[in-house]
Amino acid sequence: MEARVRISLADGRHEPFMGIGLVWLLSRIRKLHSISQAAQDMDMSYAKAHFILKRLERHLGRPLLVRCRGGADQGGAELTPFAEEFLAGFVRGHERVERYAKKEFAALIKRLGRAPGGARPKAPAPAPRSRPARSAHRPNPTAS
Repeated sequence: MEARVRISLADGRHEPFMGIGLVWLLSRIRKLHSISQAAQDMDMSYAKAHFILKRLERHLGRPLLVRCRGGADQGGAELTPFAEEFLAGFVRGHERVERYAKKEFAALIKRLGRAPGGARPKAPAPAPRSRPARSAHRPNPTAS
């Protein structure tokens, strides 16, 4: 058993606009230099990728990508310095929160008597019970 953390950023109406999916998309754009290829790599349509990237840029108020229009050989996309900083900060924050949560919940599980992984720790063997002494008024059935 372990804690799992999913962090998302939400707007003033509590609508999430940034989560791990966008981290993956931005990371693939960085690697592949293409929104289309990054979306395809994630089994996502280009239209959906474009929409969620534009929504993120709108919420953050800054551009995340430098886009070059063109065909298969001339187009491309690069992360802006702001996007690089934002992505690194989000990943770093997520990792810190996840480490903290895992530590806290491992301690809780231990206090509750469960070992990490879901197994119950071995309980100490019960102490041998002593037989109560026979009462003087009860006869011993083995005596003849």
